[in-house]
Amino acid sequence: MSQGDLALKINLSRTSVVNIEQGRQHPSLYLLWQISEALKVSIFDLIPVNHANTSASELLSQTSKNILQIIDRSAVSESSLEKLKNLTQKIIAPDHE
Repeated sequence: MSQGDLALKINLSRTSVVNIEQGRQHPSLYLLWQISEALKVSIFDLIPVNHANTSASELLSQTSKNILQIIDRSAVSESSLEKLKNLTQKIIAPDHE
């Protein structure tokens, strides 16, 4: 898939896709999820491991914990809270639905 095709699928400019690819722009977790869905790959494949002793799985696990803590502290309805938690789990572990 070309950068232009990906940009169209996720509603971004081609320039933004190039910037993300080259590390000049840092996508949100939601955007990473959109990219992984468009490319039909795991979100794990999109996250670089910068530390030799830290696996992608460990990084995502910690990220997931951080996100869930933020969600738990937020002032949203119980229904919205559950939806946010479910979305987070789908993003972090899409194969475990």
